[in-house]
Amino acid sequence: MVFNIIHSILRDLLDLLNTNFAQAIILIITACITWVIYKKQRQQTVKEAAAILVLQLDNMKNNFHKANQCVLPNNSFDVEKVWSVPYIFSSDLWEKYRQVLFTELSETEIKDINTFYEHATILNQQIEAFHNMIYATNEKFYLERMMKDSIPEYIKPHYRTSGIHQYTFKTHCEKAISIENRLPLDRLKDIAKGYNKKRGGK
Repeated sequence: MVFNIIHSILRDLLDLLNTNFAQAIILIITACITWVIYKKQRQQTVKEAAAILVLQLDNMKNNFHKANQCVLPNNSFDVEKVWSVPYIFSSDLWEKYRQVLFTELSETEIKDINTFYEHATILNQQIEAFHNMIYATNEKFYLERMMKDSIPEYIKPHYRTSGIHQYTFKTHCEKAISIENRLPLDRLKDIAKGYNKKRGGK
């Protein structure tokens, strides 16, 4: 009688242990598979973000150089060049992908990219302000500009902005150009290809 009771208890306990063990194994396997999938997706996201950012940074470098040609030696704007110069960027992709790439770059590299985009944001504001000034000041100019790709001679003398705008424009162009060689483009290209060296710097 007692033996049967003990046997029954031991059998139930063994069944319970077996069930929990099996569930634990399944849980571990599921967790491992989930981690592998997450890791691969994370790596792909990082690679894509790095590739996209390289393209934008290269394009921004070119646009900074174009914008830098808009201020003449006498510190006045070349109106036609300012009108036709492209925005430094159309959308801030660094803001979009910063968190994705944060652990892949050093503190110094992140700081340089931040600074580069800060200059770009200010230049974009200057270009937009210049366009808005033209639209608001002379509607006739706007209508003519829509019909042909040049600025009428009689319009040019009427478009002069204050020295502070020219100084701001020129200063941020030059500062951005001065740090473009510090941008971690090679590091980002390595990341985009799927391999990344150990983070350097602070």
